[in-house]
Amino acid sequence: FCIGIALSEKKAFIIPLRHYEALKRQIINFFIEGVQEKIMEELRRLFSYEKLKIIGHNFKFDALVLLRDLGVDVMDKVYADTLVYHHLLKETPPHDLKTLITLYTPFSNYYKEMREVFVSKKEKWYHYVDFNDLYRYCAYDCCSNYYLWKELDRRIKQLDLWQKNLSNKVNKLIEEHKKLNKPYITPYYTYFQVEKLKELEMEHYRILFEMEKNGLPFSRSYVENLKEEVQYKMKEKQDELSKLAGKMINWNSPQQISKLFKELGIDSPKKTPKGNPSYDEEALKILAENGIEIAQKLLEYRKLLKNYTTYVLFLENYNYRLKQTETEDIVRLSCNINIAGTETGRLSTSNPAFHGIPRDNLYRNMVQAEEGWLIVSADYSMADLRMLAGYSNCKSMIEAFNSGIDFHTLTASLIFNKDFEDITTEERSIAKSINFSIAYLTSAYGLAQRLNISVKEAQDFIDRWFQDKPEVRYFINVLISQYDKVEEGKEAKFINVFGRMRRVQKVRKFYEDKFTGKRKLNPEYSHKIREIVNFYPQSTVADALMVSLIRLKRKLIEKELKPFCKFLLTRHDELLLEAKKEKVDEICEIVRWAMEFPIPFANCQIVIPVDFTIDKM
Repeated sequence: FCIGIALSEKKAFIIPLRHYEALKRQIINFFIEGVQEKIMEELRRLFSYEKLKIIGHNFKFDALVLLRDLGVDVMDKVYADTLVYHHLLKETPPHDLKTLITLYTPFSNYYKEMREVFVSKKEKWYHYVDFNDLYRYCAYDCCSNYYLWKELDRRIKQLDLWQKNLSNKVNKLIEEHKKLNKPYITPYYTYFQVEKLKELEMEHYRILFEMEKNGLPFSRSYVENLKEEVQYKMKEKQDELSKLAGKMINWNSPQQISKLFKELGIDSPKKTPKGNPSYDEEALKILAENGIEIAQKLLEYRKLLKNYTTYVLFLENYNYRLKQTETEDIVRLSCNINIAGTETGRLSTSNPAFHGIPRDNLYRNMVQAEEGWLIVSADYSMADLRMLAGYSNCKSMIEAFNSGIDFHTLTASLIFNKDFEDITTEERSIAKSINFSIAYLTSAYGLAQRLNISVKEAQDFIDRWFQDKPEVRYFINVLISQYDKVEEGKEAKFINVFGRMRRVQKVRKFYEDKFTGKRKLNPEYSHKIREIVNFYPQSTVADALMVSLIRLKRKLIEKELKPFCKFLLTRHDELLLEAKKEKVDEICEIVRWAMEFPIPFANCQIVIPVDFTIDKM
């Protein structure tokens, strides 16, 4: 409807573009024909101004609208984004503009007034709203966000100074310990501080916009065939379930399933909040582990159904957003890439959630390149475990990774007390589960559930895992100690090597059971400790991938290869690209250089190797 621009926190200008005509019941141009086009041309000229610097909030959205309406890409002119800034200062939501304005600016009262104007209206508020109110609302948004940017930037500078002072102290201690020939294990060593991280995040933000513009290329024919295949598999599972049940029911109906299980004499291990038997995923898993075949088959059916409705029907559900390519069978679909979607710095996706596409090739092969292009997947190898080795300076892990030995087989050799060559595929698979479970502080009970073994066996596996990795246990104990030092209700602060922070509220470690009077460990405390330990590998891999993207884009531009490479998506420890066939080897060489850079820790440097998959898919 309009564009709002503020040059300070005190004055904003509104450029009306459209309005809702109640008599015609449609949205029409604000200005008469001819004048409207002149306004648009002036806006194009404004947004093309070379020295322009734009400050916004979640500006990727605005940039997409400007690209659609004016045909100008302004993302390279985005200087600051208050959503990005706030996520660096406080990683937990909310990050929406109205909340931040209420928390950090003197403009909050205005939004209380405007709430009555908009919230009381029906869903299509523009049918009823006074457009002067809309323009005032937009103007306040702009002025308050200008104020918000200055305030958040001031706080980032303060935090940067605190981090630098802390880093200086830590670096002195590291040097003192080096003289004593001892490693200094600390969760506070940083290679960057938050001011540098802010600059990287903004450069990263512009690359994410590029990914959103590109979207993922999907093969229509493959998706149609997949649709039929999954439908057939679901019908097979329904038939298997009906055979086990002895009758046909609607396997999508919780009520009919509950009634059937009652008839079959199968009690649920869980109850709903209303006290009825629950047959959700957790309950079915417990029943399946106890040998109830129908529960296992129902789990398999539900997984197929979820994949079908969520991923196979992508193109149908988002048909209005598909873009046809020059290759007849290939269409492109974009998602929202959320830079503030998680508390660890990992990205998330929505509308649709591309990160959720199963890693199974059956579903991944939906993504196929246009004619003359190839899909390149660059995947970090055991990134989380390598980061844990770096933070803890674990000698045995670092030596194993540097030697190129298969780390999961090595772990299996340790926990099963067998020679490396005698390890079976199943034992390696168990070791892989143990490696990642322990890295994320899974309890013996959780590991027992995952591997279907006794708690005693699981604890034995954990103890054996730590036998040659005492540094990892020490690092985890350092993190717990730092958390325990904080007063209850206050925040404990943790920093990764790139300067990203995680603030975790201190909760009580024990509580008194009101029935027995005995002291028990607070489950929330255990959850907080896992959050802290998980933060270090997860956030560091996410930031390493961010740095890789920036290095990659700069090098591609330098080598004049950027037109031959489309950035598609990053997912946890994977980068997805589309590259021209004739340039793919050259581009992969640059990708390897960009991703395999040394990450400096307090006592060592770690390089995460990259595995490539290159295909039409």
